Amino acid sequence: MNEFKDKVLYNTKVKRYRDGSYTLTYCNRRIFVNQGEKEEFRKSLDLEETDKAEDTGNEKVKEILNKFESSQTTTEHKRKRKEERTDNIKHAVDRIYDIAFQNEWDYFLTITIDPEQFDSKDVKEVYKRLRSWLTHQVSRKGLKYLLIPEQHKNGGIHAHALINDCFKLEHSGRYLYSGKAYKADTLQKKGIDINLLKPVYNVPEWKYGFSTAIPVDGNPARLACYITKYITKDCKKIFGKYYLSSRNLNRDTEISLCNSEKFDELKNNPLYRGGMAFKYSSDFRLDPNDDREVPDDILEYLAKRGAL
Repeated sequence: MNEFKDKVLYNTKVKRYRDGSYTLTYCNRRIFVNQGEKEEFRKSLDLEETDKAEDTGNEKVKEILNKFESSQTTTEHKRKRKEERTDNIKHAVDRIYDIAFQNEWDYFLTITIDPEQFDSKDVKEVYKRLRSWLTHQVSRKGLKYLLIPEQHKNGGIHAHALINDCFKLEHSGRYLYSGKAYKADTLQKKGIDINLLKPVYNVPEWKYGFSTAIPVDGNPARLACYITKYITKDCKKIFGKYYLSSRNLNRDTEISLCNSEKFDELKNNPLYRGGMAFKYSSDFRLDPNDDREVPDDILEYLAKRGAL
């Protein structure tokens, strides 16, 4: 039993991204499983000997291993569908963070559907048209995308996405100011210098409705927080999944496991899941030339999402 814990279970997970930034997840219990060590340990079990001598403790180890294979997250999400769904959302957010951090993005895209072209409430039709368009743009333009569909209360569907610089954009004549798009002359009358603001573009290739593309600052932490805000506890798997992403993206992060005693040292409040307590730490880089730690508000956002 002790050998199992020493070789397979850890209380700290380190996730490192392409820019050198990292996030750490601490748990008050050893729950993280090193798959390589687990398989090595499993092979080392002499099943024949176990059948002959139950007091070796191997049966108990096998039982624990099987439990980890069936569920590595929480025990309660097995019993309650609500908690299972919550865990699925957290997993989706986690994957979205990884993709957002591991790739270069140039624009934040929003696309809507013109109801005169087809029914924006028809999930199957929207998915068919959207998927076809995305696939076509990947093939022809080299589009890279991380897209989250969103459904209005009236059932209409639109989408938000991070994309690369692959389209010939048209200037809409508007600029982003205080979270809204304003016409240039309106801002100039107020004495606002539009040269200091982000322009709002349209994407001519999107023929099914309205579109906007706004340049992003390339900051992975802010981009990840911004795109995932569209996944909430009320979010639905509109297309059978929480997000869509192109296959030409970097997805995997470097993950390592270890045991540390920093859980009690961290001052931030723990997040409780499945009867266990988690704490998070990070050095998200806000600027390529700046090694400052991430602001508390972003770290708090990540912790509440359980996204690390």
